[in-house]
Amino acid sequence: MKELNDSMKLKVRKVKPNGEPTNSTAGILLDEAPSVFFINTSRPDNCVYLAKSEEYLRTFDPDSIDVFAKGILKHYQNRPDCLQDICLSDFAAWYDVLYPRKKKDARDFRDKEEVNSTNSGSEENSQEKEVLTLKGQRLCLKKRTKPKVIRWHKPNSCEDEEEHFRVLLMLFFPWRNEEKELLSASCKTKYIMNSKIIDNNLQKYSAKGIDLERLHDLIKMRKSLTFRMNVKQSNMNVLLAIKSKTEKI
Repeated sequence: MKELNDSMKLKVRKVKPNGEPTNSTAGILLDEAPSVFFINTSRPDNCVYLAKSEEYLRTFDPDSIDVFAKGILKHYQNRPDCLQDICLSDFAAWYDVLYPRKKKDARDFRDKEEVNSTNSGSEENSQEKEVLTLKGQRLCLKKRTKPKVIRWHKPNSCEDEEEHFRVLLMLFFPWRNEEKELLSASCKTKYIMNSKIIDNNLQKYSAKGIDLERLHDLIKMRKSLTFRMNVKQSNMNVLLAIKSKTEKI
């Protein structure tokens, strides 16, 4: 994360603070600003689920109750055995889910942006990676060349100690079954027993590893430059249209 932060700082220096926005300056920010991914750590009874596409719902079995789209938690629980020891945060940061186009061939998959990612999670220019298959699903995984920035809700440890430790276990310690491993046991006790693993994983995503305030400024600057470029192009189009009409008169 520190290397990513240092790289962004070097790129930002190339953009003149008072200069006119250009394709190259906006491109620098678009390329370097990382994807930001929010992991919903709410308990199952408080989670909000997204319905599957309208096209699917028109054709599915009326007696079926499988109407909700599978999100990051379901994908994580169905990860292949070779990723057994990976925690949820590493899974979300380093892997993209590949959705099939229309064919069943594992080579014919495309990236699909996760719904709560703030910008594109695909990496079209990345090197070819081994395709991993999720258990029980026609979905695959591709490892990224750059990790996403992970965000999550942080419960107050003083107000709800057990919830605080549950979230830490959910994000930074490997698990398969949420009900058995996170909801039906003492999370504080499990945290104490595995604190070294959890703290090491947490450190990778803490504010110490990346200047979050600087990251937010970078994303705002990128959006501002893109907006100003669009306005400038729109004004030029209007002026050209007026000039064209004037010449005809």
